[in-house]
Amino acid sequence: MTDPTRSPISLALLVLGALLSTGQASAQDPLEVQVVPPGQVQELVLTDGSVLYGRVVEEGDPFLFVLISGVESLIAVENVRSLRQAAGSVERGEFWPEDPNRTRLFFGPTARSLARGQGYIPVYELFVPFLAVAVTDRFIISGGTPLIFGAGDSRPFWIAPKLQVLQNERTEVAVGVLAVTVEDEDFGLLYGVVTRGSPTDSLTVGVGYGYANGDLAENPAIMLGGEVRASRGVKLITENYLFPGGVGLISVGPRFFGERLSADLGLAMPVGADDTFVFPLVNFTWNF
Repeated sequence: MTDPTRSPISLALLVLGALLSTGQASAQDPLEVQVVPPGQVQELVLTDGSVLYGRVVEEGDPFLFVLISGVESLIAVENVRSLRQAAGSVERGEFWPEDPNRTRLFFGPTARSLARGQGYIPVYELFVPFLAVAVTDRFIISGGTPLIFGAGDSRPFWIAPKLQVLQNERTEVAVGVLAVTVEDEDFGLLYGVVTRGSPTDSLTVGVGYGYANGDLAENPAIMLGGEVRASRGVKLITENYLFPGGVGLISVGPRFFGERLSADLGLAMPVGADDTFVFPLVNFTWNF
């Protein structure tokens, strides 16, 4: 029986606690008001809860803040709760925040990474949870175990590290492992993935080799996915697979998201199999 105090999931929880404690300590740092160049967007949160998007163009107290619309405002430092670089882009004259769940499609990974200390807790198909934490800006470690499973010592768990090896303006490349353990059985997937495009529209291609008890598959599985931003809080996603033997899987559907929460509601269908049927994809993710 696996010692729970030494399991990858327990270690991930310890890492998460340490990172959250660090984040809470840093939240007490004094406000730094600095001018940023054109093209960058800052998120300004006032003490009354109002959120403004624009950039600081003149330091001081009060400082001059220019909204995306071009309206200029003098803001007193005492009225500011936080000021930070905004993750997202200006589209159609408004600020579109970055998809908080951008490191994955429905289930398969993109090549994107997270900033150190960020992470997410997804639940796939309502019963398959993960915990993921960015240990560095390029390395994410995640793991999980089913919410509902049979009694006994055969409860499976999985761990899935991912390392980003290339990142530039349009292209990102990552490699990773999905390792599953059930009693004395070990199996999973070794993969590489490339994401090319922008935060609003991108294409992801992945190649993975399955393994079981030390034996690597001769032929790879291929993933082809894509994302298209439909509005400020909606993205259309497709994730498709071709497995050895000629069978595959196609899926499509929307993702709805806010600053921290996202929900995927897709439909998937196997292709090349004896039976044809459609099943739902329902995923929820909380990002921190």
